[in-house]
Amino acid sequence: SIRRQRQMCIRDSHNRDIMIRRQISNLEIMYQNARNLPEGYTESFGIALDDMISIFDTLFNFACTLSGFQFIGIVFDKTVLEDSDFVVELSYFFLALGFIFSLLSAFLSYISLHFLKTIRFENTDLIKTAIDRYRPIFYFAYITLFINSGCFLVPVNIFVHDLLSSYFAITINVISCLIFLTGIIIYTIMIQRRQIFRIDENTIVQRSIYQNN
Repeated sequence: SIRRQRQMCIRDSHNRDIMIRRQISNLEIMYQNARNLPEGYTESFGIALDDMISIFDTLFNFACTLSGFQFIGIVFDKTVLEDSDFVVELSYFFLALGFIFSLLSAFLSYISLHFLKTIRFENTDLIKTAIDRYRPIFYFAYITLFINSGCFLVPVNIFVHDLLSSYFAITINVISCLIFLTGIIIYTIMIQRRQIFRIDENTIVQRSIYQNN
């Protein structure tokens, strides 16, 4: 009935006033936004946000997994540090440095993941502005992926010289460098570049965002 609808509106307005006066939790924000979808919010827009959330969830899992391996490598056998030379200490330094960057990467990915979930059903202008404003933070979470991998590869490539003959150790070093550089190149080509392809002299195919720029 009309009376019941009016009472519900009054109750919702009262609840909003209470939430404004006190600190609003992220869970309350997500719940309220899900109840009242903003104008212009489409299914494809929600899918795009879900993809962003999935990316940072993957980065978070990768950082946590790599930090576990690095922590095991640090505490596994401390006897190697007794009467060790500079090379061994350098490998442990990179192992510890990689562990720190893994924690930083996990921390940034978790914050980015949590933030994107809280703006899941905000108005589209706020979402666009927030993503533009915090773009360096989101981008740094990507960069730490390569820093973590590099810091993990360095001690591994040092330790193989104590376990294998020089021929096999150098082979591992060369392959590791090639794989790491290949990963960076592929990332640059497929992710960083604008993806503008020239089919022939009269046909250019590019991402939609660049077509009007």
